[in-house]
Amino acid sequence: MRQHVARVERNACGCVRQACLGRTRHGGAVEHPQASIARRACVAFASIEDHETFAARWPKVASRLGIRANAALDVLADGARWIWERIDYHFAFARGTLDIFHALEHVSQTATSLFGEGTEPTQQWRDTARDALLTQGWSGIEQVIAQARPISVRAHQRRALDELTGYLRPQSHRLNYAQRLAEGRPIGSGLIEGACKNYIGRRLKQTGARWLIPNANRMATLTSLVYADQWTEYWATAA
Repeated sequence: MRQHVARVERNACGCVRQACLGRTRHGGAVEHPQASIARRACVAFASIEDHETFAARWPKVASRLGIRANAALDVLADGARWIWERIDYHFAFARGTLDIFHALEHVSQTATSLFGEGTEPTQQWRDTARDALLTQGWSGIEQVIAQARPISVRAHQRRALDELTGYLRPQSHRLNYAQRLAEGRPIGSGLIEGACKNYIGRRLKQTGARWLIPNANRMATLTSLVYADQWTEYWATAA
């Protein structure tokens, strides 16, 4: 079973800033209370709500798929602390991997802080850090960071290295990219990020659109059905 999670965000006025979507996939035979799901099942759910409420959905969805709390889940997510704390709380035996695109975004920001925007040294450091991260995980990127410290004499450069370290070190056991690639498994959550944009964001963030949160949540639920290929089955059982 594989589970992807995405962050829930609202701005100060309560408007949608980023759609949230959870995606749970299971490879075994599954029974769904509202729809008949194919053997390789995908369940999606979306809402504008605080992260505690969102995370509380995970074990309920897993239970609907016949997945128990002691299952060895495969989780891809960004570095938000609340995600991994909730994963550890609900699924103690889950295996996690930090989404590579979020990791490389932080690497790129650090490279720019060290050497400036669009310079050749920036590109070289970014490539070196990326290769180290992909092939050696934490030990590799830690060495690249350490090698950059002697030349980082300005406060903002040292701060950038500290921030990168602070982001990656807590995830050191989740930087197993080389192993996952060798096994043919994904290392990025681009699939779920794309679903947030194309299925939910595109529908809710149309020009001039204004949504009350309850109505936005209802529409997000419908788009989740489309994404999970459960639209026809759902309405066949709901009719």
